[in-house]
Amino acid sequence: LRSNARIKTAPTDLDEICNPFTGNRDSCEEVCQDEGGCCWDENLLGGNCLVNNFVSCLTYAPCGSLLLDNANGVVDGPPENLDEICTLRELLIGDSQPCEDACATASCCVDPEMSENCFLADPLACVEYDNCALLWLMQRSDPLPKPPSNLGSVCNLFSIRDDPEPCEQACEVASCCVDRDFQDNCLIGGNALRCKEYAPCALLALVGGGNDGDAGDGDGEDIAEDIGQGAGVADTVEVAVPLLQDPPEMLDEICNWRNVRSDEGKQECLDLCQEASCCTAGGDDNCARENMRACLNWVRKGCMWVGF
Repeated sequence: LRSNARIKTAPTDLDEICNPFTGNRDSCEEVCQDEGGCCWDENLLGGNCLVNNFVSCLTYAPCGSLLLDNANGVVDGPPENLDEICTLRELLIGDSQPCEDACATASCCVDPEMSENCFLADPLACVEYDNCALLWLMQRSDPLPKPPSNLGSVCNLFSIRDDPEPCEQACEVASCCVDRDFQDNCLIGGNALRCKEYAPCALLALVGGGNDGDAGDGDGEDIAEDIGQGAGVADTVEVAVPLLQDPPEMLDEICNWRNVRSDEGKQECLDLCQEASCCTAGGDDNCARENMRACLNWVRKGCMWVGF
């Protein structure tokens, strides 16, 4: 009987041959059926050789991948650059849209409705989207509403100087993104990407305590650039305003959203951002108008996480 037969151990590269993602399924089946098939033969009394070849049968463990259906039967495979477009840096300060678009293909893998969830139907394909885990984590809680499509218009430098109320109203719902009380802070609760869409709201804090007056002609972006270079300021501002340097390279490491979740990390970030406190100061101490570009860099690099 075959159950008394001695089988040789599996090839040392069987785990590579039977790798569900990079292996060759046909070659895997050939090795597993011809050499180790008796290890899981359903005929326990006749053809199964597991008892007499227990150790050798263990070496055929990679054959277990044959029990899984081929990947991508339900979910299409991810793009080759998924690990590049779904990094923490891209999601927070880069362009998150490519990652969102790519991961939408596998959204059924984490659908909370079991009737819509496809993980069990195509587990290998879902595992291929492991880089989407960070994106899905950021979207896990009750999301903020999308900002109005005209947020950039009502929250540019000109609009805020003329009438800040429309910008204030649009940004009010996202004030939790920079709430100093972590219990009320919604950014850490899973709205990091949505909070990033409200970035134009940062101008409210930057120009709120600045000098009033005509900003000049052109669009807000051009004006911000002119102001950042000091154009048109010398004739209207008599108070000496310090030149703010760009933030240090380590700012985005110290002030990343993971680090500021702890009291120690938050304080460390606040201490570092103190150098740019004039950006949100009131009255004559405000330096945002003359240092707009530098102030925006301090906000974008991480000070926004601590209510800067």
